[in-house]
Amino acid sequence: MKIGSKRVKRATTIIAVCLMILSGLFFTTNESKAATMGKTGYLFVTLGQDNKVAKIDLKTGTVIDYINIKGISHGVAISSDGKYVYTGQLKKLKANKILVTDVLTNKRVAEIPVNVRTHHFAISRNGRYLYATATMAGKLLVIDTGTNKIIAQVKTGRFPYYAAVGPNGKYVYVTNKRAGTLSMLTLDGKNVATIKVGRGPSHIAFSPNGKKVYTADAMSKTVSVIDIAKRKRVAEIRVGNDPHGIDVSPNGTIFVSNRKDDTVYMINPSSLKIVKKIIIPEPDHIALGPSGNKIYVSSRSSEKIYVLNALSGKILKKIAVDGEPHQITFSR
Repeated sequence: MKIGSKRVKRATTIIAVCLMILSGLFFTTNESKAATMGKTGYLFVTLGQDNKVAKIDLKTGTVIDYINIKGISHGVAISSDGKYVYTGQLKKLKANKILVTDVLTNKRVAEIPVNVRTHHFAISRNGRYLYATATMAGKLLVIDTGTNKIIAQVKTGRFPYYAAVGPNGKYVYVTNKRAGTLSMLTLDGKNVATIKVGRGPSHIAFSPNGKKVYTADAMSKTVSVIDIAKRKRVAEIRVGNDPHGIDVSPNGTIFVSNRKDDTVYMINPSSLKIVKKIIIPEPDHIALGPSGNKIYVSSRSSEKIYVLNALSGKILKKIAVDGEPHQITFSR
């Protein structure tokens, strides 16, 4: 009886230890999953006349939700803390607004009355200012994100098209498409300089060292290279037909979309020579992902987001969305 009792006791102890181990593994696994989910970033892309914004999980590369936006969604930006997504209305409405949505819940938390059609968005690095180009109204809107009020309406040039905040966070740059110029402004909207670029400048990008700014010039079929310190165009690169989106990889390689050629060009930043042509149907916006190793391209006609290797330009993935994709931004 004593021997049997010892065996039973030993077996009971072993079972208890096994249960403890399994329980620990279960909770560790779930905690790890929760931590991973908490760190997942999102890509947001506006879908134009389909009146919504796609929310894509960057880790899985899949669409997880859509945010409904009345009035043609085109411009989009994320608050500096990653909590809110700002979207505009490109269609003329009785009372145009900028819509503020919670990134995690997808619930509308605020509406900013602007009464003009808004095109592209940017946000200051300190998160204080939101910029929206009111292309048809001919001005840049500067909005205080703390109060959600317009604090300045700046006349930059004919047809202000695209806005981007510089790498040092001190200036905001705006392309004036019908003037062939690039405006350089203080964060609160005061004009600092107007720089001549190519004809029909659209999107803007910056070199990794912050010394150069690039514009994709649609009508002259060039990329302008501007020396920021000199506030002067120092070179132009002949590219394809209707260059539009542009961004730069961490090693300095310039990616530019040629909408009417169905190509994305990769350009060496030192030689300013085209080193690769990537076939993508009607490529529109281009954006470097938060990890720095992927380039994202919105393809309007195929209704997909193309994911490229930022070093080789190899197409890694195609993400289908329910509509025509335009501006891209990320929550980190």
